[in-house]
Amino acid sequence: GLVGWERQFYWATNERTETGKPRMYRADFAFPKQMVLVESEGGAHTVRRQHAADCLRASIAAALGYRMVRVTKDMIVDAGPYGAVALIRRALEVAAALAARNQEVPK
Repeated sequence: GLVGWERQFYWATNERTETGKPRMYRADFAFPKQMVLVESEGGAHTVRRQHAADCLRASIAAALGYRMVRVTKDMIVDAGPYGAVALIRRALEVAAALAARNQEVPK
């Protein structure tokens, strides 16, 4: 199986909220050491406002060096090459290869 994951992983940007606290985002699952985030997409993500927020969060994550894997319920049960586990495993392999080449993106 996949090891090293955390559920309900919170990550922050350098920007601050109106109250001065770091702006926080949450991923459904994450592999923090490899900077891989996993989002499980459900019905709420089809609402226009939520979709826009999801796109912004994914873009911010990418700008900070995270890889985000977005999966649907069907992908979670799919054992094929485009199933959730296979795609997460591939993202972890790519992260490991980049780290081995010292090409990590600075935070």
